[in-house]
Amino acid sequence: MSALNRWIKRKIGLVVNKEFEGNIQFALKETATEMNIEIDQLQQGLLSDAIDPQNFIERILTNESFFFRYEQQMKHAAESIIIPLLDRGTTPNVLSLPSANGEEPYSFAMILSSCGVRLDRVNITGIDISTSCIEKAKQGIYNEYAFRRTNTTYRQAYFTKRGDGRYELSPMIRQAVNFQCKNLFYDFNTITKQFDLIFFNNLLIYFDDTYCHRALETVRKLLAPEGCLIVDSTELPRCKVYFSLHSVDNHNILKHPNASKAKARPTASDKKSDFIQRQSDIKGLKKLKTFDKRYNKLKPKTQDSLANHKSNNSVNTAVISKPEADKLHTDKTEALLAQAHQAQLDKAFKKAIEIYQQIPASDQKACLKATAALSRLFADQGEDMRAMELAEQAINQDTAIPDLLSDNDRADLHGIMALGLRARGLHDAAKLEFEAVMALNAQHPVVKLYRPGASP
Repeated sequence: MSALNRWIKRKIGLVVNKEFEGNIQFALKETATEMNIEIDQLQQGLLSDAIDPQNFIERILTNESFFFRYEQQMKHAAESIIIPLLDRGTTPNVLSLPSANGEEPYSFAMILSSCGVRLDRVNITGIDISTSCIEKAKQGIYNEYAFRRTNTTYRQAYFTKRGDGRYELSPMIRQAVNFQCKNLFYDFNTITKQFDLIFFNNLLIYFDDTYCHRALETVRKLLAPEGCLIVDSTELPRCKVYFSLHSVDNHNILKHPNASKAKARPTASDKKSDFIQRQSDIKGLKKLKTFDKRYNKLKPKTQDSLANHKSNNSVNTAVISKPEADKLHTDKTEALLAQAHQAQLDKAFKKAIEIYQQIPASDQKACLKATAALSRLFADQGEDMRAMELAEQAINQDTAIPDLLSDNDRADLHGIMALGLRARGLHDAAKLEFEAVMALNAQHPVVKLYRPGASP
């Protein structure tokens, strides 16, 4: 390992492998050009701490994300963690780490708002090492690509399209999140409060065991005694060593080992404040009815979208029944899936990707099929990071929609994760994914890529 790579690891915990070498060289060149010095001068200045490293660090980090990346996790957290805390009179503290350009904490704020939660009753914090990410997050302006897996309902409700084609987030959501720029390994001792809910995604895959331990020790201190930690599938194997795993409503939640057992969603008696008493004229009796929409998931306005559609016999479909509307919506998404699959068979990969990306996020089952297919497509084309990102997303979605994917489909996804993690030198995490492949399909092609008897 070169002196510069050791310095990078010491500063931000990043293990530089062959894939990252190109990023490092590019960052050196760009930073040296900006400072009008030679690359050798820049390296010496960094190693001797004579040069502020922030601009260089900014250029080697991967900060790309998108809205509602973990939508199902967030909806479950809103309903089973945040709302019960509010009902008990507690002001929940929520942390998104790392927060990238703000997509994750803002997504959660929008979900809370859509559930009827007053955002001034929840403290949401987003922390990232990148100063440019924090500035972008505070501005709240995003391009079309940030919404690639977003239900249009959210974009219409919380964003305004600007003249330059980008989208500006509403002030109400922006003001709900407090952003801070901090280095996980050096700056977190200034944080005194603990968090009831922490989203901790896509970070540990870049660390070796030593820095992974340091990161999780910090997270352990930040998590309140009865707090909940939510991670993606790539972080879960390492996090389970430090936290106890609870499965609640088919969702994985991590807690302190000595915390009380995670509970399922509150019962009606736990949610008295959400029941509204209504007068009934029938026999002068009063009835209690639950109609608080904050516990309902956002649903696509299928009927509205079909309001102006007319059938061949000119029947006004504004009065179309919900089952008929659902069938038309399903037929359309099934047709898109069939078109994408055919394009894939024809090796028209770009066309297949474009069609798969048209599948609406509101159709969870079709979206899961499309995400799994896209993961395989990108893996076949050598785009490992995008393939892993989508595989991880599909694995998370699969826990919420059981029995949709076949065991071979699941083996494909875990195989993509195994190969990608191994390529980054993360052998322990890769081994866990490989074991999942073996359990699902011992004859899977990925198995042949490993030497018999050797660990991945």
